[in-house]
This record gives sequence, structure tokens and C-alpha cells, in this order.
Amino acid sequence: MAPRERTGICQVIRPSAATLLTLGLLGIEAGVLGSILASQMWQSGPLDFQSKRWALIFWVSCGSLVAGLLMVAWGWLSRKQTRQEIVLPALANGIFVVAAFALSEAAVRVLAQPDPFGSRVGGVLLRPFDWSTYGEHNLTLYQNSLAPDAFYVGHDRLGWTVGPSRSYDDGLYVSSRRGLRSAVQGEDLFNRTHASRIGLFGDSFMFSEEVVYGESLQHHLESAVDGAHQVLSFGVPGYGLDQAVLRYELEVDWEIDIAVLAFIRDDVNRALNVYTGLKPSWGIPFSKGRYLYDGQTWQLHNVPNMPPEAIYRREDPFSLPTIEHDVEFLAHDWEPQMLDWSHLFRYLASVYPPWAEASGSTGEDAFLAIGAFLAGRFMELAQQRQARALLVYLPSRSDFNDRSQQQKRQLLDAMSGSGLTVYDATECLLSHADQDTLYVEGGTHYSDTGNRALSRCLLAELALNR
Repeated sequence: MAPRERTGICQVIRPSAATLLTLGLLGIEAGVLGSILASQMWQSGPLDFQSKRWALIFWVSCGSLVAGLLMVAWGWLSRKQTRQEIVLPALANGIFVVAAFALSEAAVRVLAQPDPFGSRVGGVLLRPFDWSTYGEHNLTLYQNSLAPDAFYVGHDRLGWTVGPSRSYDDGLYVSSRRGLRSAVQGEDLFNRTHASRIGLFGDSFMFSEEVVYGESLQHHLESAVDGAHQVLSFGVPGYGLDQAVLRYELEVDWEIDIAVLAFIRDDVNRALNVYTGLKPSWGIPFSKGRYLYDGQTWQLHNVPNMPPEAIYRREDPFSLPTIEHDVEFLAHDWEPQMLDWSHLFRYLASVYPPWAEASGSTGEDAFLAIGAFLAGRFMELAQQRQARALLVYLPSRSDFNDRSQQQKRQLLDAMSGSGLTVYDATECLLSHADQDTLYVEGGTHYSDTGNRALSRCLLAELALNR
């Protein structure tokens, strides 16, 4: 009598060799891919990850790799193998992998769109960037800035500034005879009779970008003081804290009585930038100066600023002067790789770029040091000119998250530690307007309500309320 076959639970759920081989190969492939992506996030060395999330991905990928190897071994040893049992799972797996790769590669290529940096898929710029395409795009922007009606023009010390007697975007902004924002195009603000002058220095928030003149900070301040002071806006969109201070240094002939330097957190980060065109979507082709600390003093480099023709005619960005001190420059953004022929690889390398630790001149310590230096430099200039000076911190939309608030506190503490007093306008602004109405709807700058609130806060801090 033939022995009865075993029908226990272990026999019922025991997978076939083909299943084990198929699952094992998939586990190996997933483990290899995941561990490679995670290993790009190593900071100072292996197993020192950028975040706990990447550490988890790495160890899960390693687990998948080990499990896959065990399943392949189990499938191989579990029973006597026939050629069909070995070849078919491997062949099916190979066909699946090749088909999945081919479909993914085709999808990425179809979705890729031209971009000044080369190409993009959705909001993802594909690395490595194309220096030739990028250069031609910026040279076109530069040529546009040479037009007689261009609103923003190059400047050999400031990088760029507002052109004189210009109009922009169907009159949304107009400039005075000397390149300040004004109510009337070509207005002579310099020779206007005044008892005293208030100068506003900074970036697009001081310029009041995204609103008409009647909703600008300058207008609200002028209306509030009712002719007792002439209010002038020296703010220029895109300026870093260094450019704002340099402009105050250069505009000595205006004889400003009250100088207000207002800045957002990112303005300090911009002071660590040299080649502004490296910032995606900015559309500013110029370079700017860069303060570097030599161990004893701060020295301004790249002045006169390197002209766009000299920048973008180079074969690559690696030979640009002081490029290693540019916070926006990451070498892996431009370095070619062996697998660049694959758009899928480029997409994955762009979504999960290698972790790049900031250098000493662009890291957190440099951010705090240059912020404190520039704020102190502004106060020093005001003292030399016997002008009242006010340093103002302005909240941007990004300030209302934990990481940004921590960096803001560190920055203001660094300035305070240098003996400086900075007026943080956040609390006052939110007492006059809620967070939703403080900014232009769908925009990044202060709305009419926000600028009106800021004017009240500044007047109270300066004790100029009438």
C-alpha cells in the first residue's frame, strides 16, 4: 500500500520554487535600488544619514535584499530543480524588469519639457543641468536688460538695479528719474523740497512688489506723515542683505535722515550667493559681490561684478571665480554621470540627489556670521552719516514653520550678540492683520493690508506717529 501524502498546513502554504525565485529576484532588485538611493543621503560617511527617514529606507532595502537572497536560495534548495523551474522565473523576471524600465523611460521622455537649465519633468529639473542651454538663456535675458525700456538693468557693484524713468508690466511699477520706485514715471524725487528724508533699504518687500504704488509701503508711510518727511524706496526685488547695505553705502548724496533696513530671512542667504542666475526661476542673469572673511576682516569679492558675457561664454561653471563660495552652486547639479543617457536615471537622481554638506563659507555658521556683519555695517554707516537707523526683521510666508522659526531665532540672536538691536515686526504685523490677509492672495509679498500694517508698525517704532 502506497504511503499517504502529507497534507499538513506547512505543505499547503509551502510556495513553489518558481514563486520563491520570482519573489526573491524582485526583492533583490528592490533592495539594490533602495539602498543605492538611500546611500546618496550619507552626510559625513556611510550610515550617517541626512534624516531618520533615509536611514529607515536604507535598512528596509537591506532587509529586502537579504530576504530576496534567502528566498532565491530556498527556492533553489527546496527540491530538485528542472531547467524549466529555474529558467522560466528568471526569464519572466527579466522580461518584467526590462518592460518596466522601458515604459518608465518612455514616460519620463514624453513628460520632459524644455527648460533654461536643460529639461524638467513637472517641477523637477533633470540633473545634470545643461550649461550651454543655461548660458544661452541668460545671455538672452542680459540682452533684454540692455533695451532702453528695460525696468531692471545691470550695475557693476550692485549686480542689478531699477532703471531710471522706466515703466513695468503696463504701469504696475514706474521709476523716478534716478531709478527709485515712484508714483509718476520720470519723477524728480532728488530735488523735491523736504524737511527730512526716510530711506527704505531692502529687497522686494521694501519695493512693495506685486501691488500698485497706491498700495505700497512707501505710499502708506507718505500718507501717514502727511508731508513731514519725504519717503524714498531704495528696495530692489531680488536683493540680498549685502546688496541692500551696499546701496545705502553708494547713495550717500541723498543725505538720508532716517535709514530703515528691512530684511527677510532669505535675504541673508542671498548674501552667500555670487551668480544669481543659478537660482532656478529667478531669471536674473547677473553676478553680484560676495563678502568673505579672511580671518581678520570681511573683504568684498567679485567687484566690479563679473559681466554676463564673461560668465556664460565659459565652457562650464566650475572655473568661475569664487564659485565654491556660492551657496546656490552644487557640483553634482552639473557633473555628467555614466547613466545620463537614461532620462529615468536622471529623474531619480534629481528627485533623490546626493546629500551635499555645505562648505565653511556657505554653511549655517557663515549664514549667521555674514548676517551679523552686514547688519553691523549698516549701523556703522548710519552712525558715520549721523542718521537715525532702524534694523527691521520682516516675516515671509515661510517663517510660519518650525525650522524657519528656529533659523530666524538663531539669526536674531547672532545679531543681538554683536550688540545690535533688531526690531522684529512679526508680532506687530499680526496685531494689525491676520496671516491670510497679510500677503497678496496667491503671492509672496505684503498686500495693501500688509503694507498698511507695516507702515503703522514702523511709524510707532520710530516714534513718528502724528
